[in-house]
Amino acid sequence: MNRTPEPPAQRAAGLRRTALASAVALILALPLALMAGGTPQPRAPLSPPEAALGPEHGPYPEPGGTPGPALDCGPELTAAGVAAQTCVLTKDGRAWARVHYRNTTGGSLDGVLTLRHTDGRTVRTFCPIAAGGRPEECGTPPGQALRDGPAGEFTAVATITRPGGERLLRAGSTA
Repeated sequence: MNRTPEPPAQRAAGLRRTALASAVALILALPLALMAGGTPQPRAPLSPPEAALGPEHGPYPEPGGTPGPALDCGPELTAAGVAAQTCVLTKDGRAWARVHYRNTTGGSLDGVLTLRHTDGRTVRTFCPIAAGGRPEECGTPPGQALRDGPAGEFTAVATITRPGGERLLRAGSTA
């Protein structure tokens, strides 16, 4: 069965028809997709302004004029209805970690926040994450801060999972 090639003009006409049909389908589908998604709601940032955290949590001066800890945060990541941002806080040779999160999945989740030093020392905190969609936070206990390390040697990683263990999100930062 030999087919004769289509002339270029016929191929171009077919391509134009396909492109036009695709554009019409997209135009018709866009309003349906927007209606299905509901009305977008404004979201508050995950991490509260540093001034609201208080002097022990941000770079603002503590009472008496001494500077608060340095705060290094990773990017805010969002996946599967949960958003998270990790931060490493350092001051006076000590480091601790915090994760800011929002859970809009409709169910409770499990979180693990780990602060690591490059020499292998770690501090791990388990964070129960309630449903509700409000910005919340969880941090490593202040009494378990890691000591002795210049900036750049600490990493904070938060892993958020469903109760059965399915990982939804992993966020990290370095200081």
